[in-house]
Amino acid sequence: MGLFNRKNPYEKEALDLEAAMRISPERPDLRPRPTAPPLATAPQAPTLQTPAPMPPTVAAPTLPARNGSYGIEDAIKLMRELPDNKKEMVISIVQKTLISAKINVSTILDDAGRKIDRLERKNEKLHQEIRELEEAIIQRKLEMDTNARDIEETREVKLSFESTKRPVLDESFVPAPYIPEQKAG
Repeated sequence: MGLFNRKNPYEKEALDLEAAMRISPERPDLRPRPTAPPLATAPQAPTLQTPAPMPPTVAAPTLPARNGSYGIEDAIKLMRELPDNKKEMVISIVQKTLISAKINVSTILDDAGRKIDRLERKNEKLHQEIRELEEAIIQRKLEMDTNARDIEETREVKLSFESTKRPVLDESFVPAPYIPEQKAG
């Protein structure tokens, strides 16, 4: 309990974080945190007023236990879980909470820059591969067009030869015998 007994300079920010993390109507999937029962006091006369229901709250985010490293992936995951209303206030509170947990926000920002660079390079590589595939498709289509023209020309010639009557040889015709010529001399 030594951690919780110390004076925390961010106590007000932690309370603000708790207030900011109340569930918005857009996030019904989040469950309320259990609250401690009220302290026993002297009995009082019952009143007719019913207490206003407490708005549900979101559990405080837990930090990953990965050798103390906290990167952009963790920050993205955390931001996905937080309510979307009052985004600037939520981001400010998250940054202060990270700082109080001795997590360097500039390290997260550097990690984000590296991730952006890596994804941009990957997109450029994919774009180049698409260009190469599109060029290959164009070449294949040109080859198909050439083949289609060659098929058509071949069919035309074939049909021409098939449709023309073949000459019938007269069986009574006997060719003259071959006699070699003599040289004068």
